[in-house]
Amino acid sequence: MEERIDVREEPGDRHGSVHYVSSDDYIYSKDRGRKEMVYFKCRHFERLSCGSRMKSIDGVFYKTGREHNHGPETQELRRIAAVNECVRLAGKRHGSLKKVFEEVRQRTNVTLTFDAALEKRMQVARMKNHPRIPETYAEMTDILTKYSKYGKTKKGHNFFSGCVEEETDGVRSFAFIFLSLNIMSLLSEVTQLAFDGTFRSSPSMFQQLFTIHVTYRGKASSITDGPNFQRLLYLCSLQTLPFAYVLMTHRNRKIYDASLRHILDEFKKHNPGASIDQIELVISDFERAILSSMGSAFPNARPRGCWFHYGQAIFRKTQEFGLQQEYQKKGVVYLIVKQLIALALLPENEIFQGFSDIKRKYADELSNQPQVVQDAVKLLYAYYMNYWLLEVEPVTYSVYRDHNRTNNAIECWNRWFNERVLVAHPGFFEFMSFLIDANDCSERDLEGLRRGLSLSRDKSASYRTVDRKLMKFWEELDDKTISRVLFLELASNFFEPDRTLPRPTFDTARAPARPRNRQGQQRLRAGAAQPRTNRARPAAPAPDAPALPQQAVPQEQSLTPLAAPVAPPRTRRNATRLAITATAAEPIANSTTFEPIASTSSNNRSKRRVDIDVSDSSRPKRICRMPTRFNDFAVSEHPSTSADKSRTSPRQSPVSERTPNSRCRNCSINPQQFTLLPCNHSLCSSCLTISIPLRQCTRCQLPFQNMTVHV
Repeated sequence: MEERIDVREEPGDRHGSVHYVSSDDYIYSKDRGRKEMVYFKCRHFERLSCGSRMKSIDGVFYKTGREHNHGPETQELRRIAAVNECVRLAGKRHGSLKKVFEEVRQRTNVTLTFDAALEKRMQVARMKNHPRIPETYAEMTDILTKYSKYGKTKKGHNFFSGCVEEETDGVRSFAFIFLSLNIMSLLSEVTQLAFDGTFRSSPSMFQQLFTIHVTYRGKASSITDGPNFQRLLYLCSLQTLPFAYVLMTHRNRKIYDASLRHILDEFKKHNPGASIDQIELVISDFERAILSSMGSAFPNARPRGCWFHYGQAIFRKTQEFGLQQEYQKKGVVYLIVKQLIALALLPENEIFQGFSDIKRKYADELSNQPQVVQDAVKLLYAYYMNYWLLEVEPVTYSVYRDHNRTNNAIECWNRWFNERVLVAHPGFFEFMSFLIDANDCSERDLEGLRRGLSLSRDKSASYRTVDRKLMKFWEELDDKTISRVLFLELASNFFEPDRTLPRPTFDTARAPARPRNRQGQQRLRAGAAQPRTNRARPAAPAPDAPALPQQAVPQEQSLTPLAAPVAPPRTRRNATRLAITATAAEPIANSTTFEPIASTSSNNRSKRRVDIDVSDSSRPKRICRMPTRFNDFAVSEHPSTSADKSRTSPRQSPVSERTPNSRCRNCSINPQQFTLLPCNHSLCSSCLTISIPLRQCTRCQLPFQNMTVHV
């Protein structure tokens, strides 16, 4: 009897497949049909021989055939739904497919595995939602122009502004420029701009992502007069918002100039009549191409570097000259370096005098230091004079009376963006998705600032204290209340270099050499100061410095008296020490003195000392500690007998011929600990206890002449 049932259509777990699911969660697949009538069978018809059938007449479903011989497939339907959700999200999202899968499996709580079929379906879904991966910059320009998904913001405004091209020394450089028109309109209001670049998140076809940020004050920006203006201006932290993103294939002056010209032309195009003459300060790191381009694009503004980068450069040069250990002692080198960094707090016309004051102040104290330290400090002085005073010039790094002395806010944005991208050098489409999302966040932040909201907390109490003290010291310096020398001494406490940043390896032959490592191997060229490395891994050679072959440093050999006891190794407990001394009266021993260390069995916990002494001492004796294994074996011979190895007796086998697999010459076992007797036979501890009372070797029966035994 035919029974009418309710059936819904659901996508299957294969691409393009459709499942027909009844109200009681049984799954049917299409068997055959005509225009008006379609027949269906249970999906387990072949595997379980299920005879349940279903037919459709003009869209109405009727159940026919026998009953199902299996239960409902509720769990299977949940698994298929989870698979389809993975495929759907893979087409919309970027990043790792495995992470998308793990997120869906955790949310749905179904039994699902990331097999090859599922991975292939997710890859196909992702490729369908993206155009062909560009291989040339022309193809990339076409994609950004034609596809609004990559060339427009989330609000539908134009985001891709254009591509500029320059040629330098026969090399073509490209820059793809993306602009937030909403934030760019602030150029007519702000007085400070910040420039910086990041390398990790840029796609593989580009060298860096160069960003330009406006420094917007937010709440206090609408207050222009009144008694509380200065207080609000001070308490409100400056907010930085990026408005220009430039993907650059090279970093040179021409491509920077072309990019800035294009950005300013777009600003004038979308903001007719607006001016940028009010911009007073543009900040970046000390890349020469950026500083020069900023000065040309903004002629009324002062291009200035970041105080943090300035301080880090001086500290790294201190490391290069081999002065890090002296710096950590907080002596005269520490004071010199800290006050060199504090020179940037002086007015630009007083920095040279301040540098001379530092040299004059610490000249006497520096003369008491070792010569290598004095030479390294002279190199540091020469570096500061030639680079910072003559090449960079003080006007570029002086932060006198500046509230915003560093570029840290831009570095924070770079770190935030790199964390969102997750991987280094992502694909172009993945990068564009993250960049559009980041721009949308910045535009929403601007809306909050315009409504009087704050993006982040104000400066911490410690930073406000530093600003307050610096302002006080600047006023006292201007009033001649304190001298320039005292100002540098007080201001040197406001900056501490970041020692956690990676330190490069330098080649400075004039700097003091780094001491050898614990293993006594000299792996680097003598005279080059090297960074601290992991002891388990040898340090890399300095650039342009050929590495010497690794060779063990000979250890000092002291003529220890025979009666002086030698302590057993600290790592060996319950050890028995056996000292055997041979003389020239015994030709077999080759005038060699052995001092082996032999351990007792684990059952005998008591310490036992056995000394075998030879009374004849016609030649000077030398002590040599014999290791406990043959592969660590070392012998110290008397110089007069080292050349007579060819005249050894038949019973004597040269020590150098012994291998790590040597066995006890008496019982033929391979002990962990053994003792080498004057007859050149190795005996285990058990055979040794027999040889000592008999006063002869248990292997060759050679007696020990003039021997005294103390047990």
